[in-house]
Amino acid sequence: MTTPLKAELKDSLRQLRLPEFAAQHSQQSAVAMTENWTYDQYLLRLCQLELQQHEVRKRRKLLAASRLPREKTLDNFERGRLR
Repeated sequence: MTTPLKAELKDSLRQLRLPEFAAQHSQQSAVAMTENWTYDQYLLRLCQLELQQHEVRKRRKLLAASRLPREKTLDNFERGRLR
């Protein structure tokens, strides 16, 4: 892919708010070529990566909004205080 086309693709993906597509399309394209993926397989892989990152961002956002102390975990939870 030519450089102006790559730049336009990255810009378009950012405008569509698909940052993982923008970050991974070149790498996944190379993998797809070496492993003879179909276009649908290539596109599905990019969608899977985008969805994974979406879930990570969602969890981080929800955790930050919860205002839970970071040092609190289930491992150090005092179950005896429930009684």
